[in-house]
Amino acid sequence: MISRLFRNSSIRDVNVGGVSIRIRQLGSGPPLLLLHGHPQTHAIWHRVAPELGQYFSLILADLRGYGDSTKPKGDSDHQNYSKRVMAQDMVHVMDVLGYEKFAVLAHDRGARVAHRLALDHPNRVTKMVLLDIAPTLAMYEQTSDMFARLYWHWFFLIQPSPTSATGPWWARWPPALARSTSNAAAAGMRCAWCTTWRTR
Repeated sequence: MISRLFRNSSIRDVNVGGVSIRIRQLGSGPPLLLLHGHPQTHAIWHRVAPELGQYFSLILADLRGYGDSTKPKGDSDHQNYSKRVMAQDMVHVMDVLGYEKFAVLAHDRGARVAHRLALDHPNRVTKMVLLDIAPTLAMYEQTSDMFARLYWHWFFLIQPSPTSATGPWWARWPPALARSTSNAAAAGMRCAWCTTWRTR
């Protein structure tokens, strides 16, 4: 289904040390690596890829843990999902493709990975555009009642693993609510349900 969004593209899995990274390639010109945000896949680029592909050889990657890339079990300190490890995945992908230097366009979580990539491998990145990185640390440090109500789900993301003896928090969601993620009313119900869960 995603292939219909990208004409004249090819798809490939690149092995990077025991993890398979799904990439899509299209276009011609200097290499441009595109990295998606959370909770997305390379499909987010489908509207801009045709235009960019007229000027660049595009490499659209699914980060580890996303889309059709391998989803290794997280370790206790989350190091195998660190931005440094994910950045190294992308360097390996570009090595396999034969690109010593490349530009990067990245969004949200992918932008954090790209930032780490540029810090760790400055000689590899020719140019970089980073989109929509929320200043998470500052936001947590300045948490207000309104912030907590708007971003309630972020607080689940910072819990130690596992979050309790009964398993991860999402395993305790009522099935009907977990299935109805696109329904705005259900989202409000989930929030109310989480409020109830916190008081147990």
